[in-house]
Amino acid sequence: MITTYTFPYDSIKDRIIIDKCFVTLPSEDPDSRGIEYKALWDTGAMSTCISARLAQAMGLIETDHTKVTGANNVPFAAPLYDVQIKMGS
Repeated sequence: MITTYTFPYDSIKDRIIIDKCFVTLPSEDPDSRGIEYKALWDTGAMSTCISARLAQAMGLIETDHTKVTGANNVPFAAPLYDVQIKMGS
C-alpha cells in the first residue's frame, strides 16, 4: 500500500528526519509495528535504502542485487531486500 506523508515546513528542505519509522517484513501483519528506527528521507532520491545493520538485525535474505551510483559517482553492487516501511506513530 502506498500512502503519502505530509509535514509542514517553513522553507524548502533537502531531507526530512522522521523520528519514528517502522520496518517489517512484507509477510508480517500490516498492523505490526516492526523494528523502530529514526529515518533520513532524501527528498531528491529516486529510490530508498536501508542500512546493512538493519538488514542484519532483521535477518533479511538478499532477493537480488542492483547497480547503485553513490554521491561520489562510483557505481557499486548493492543487495536488494523486501521490507515494509511505515512512518509516524
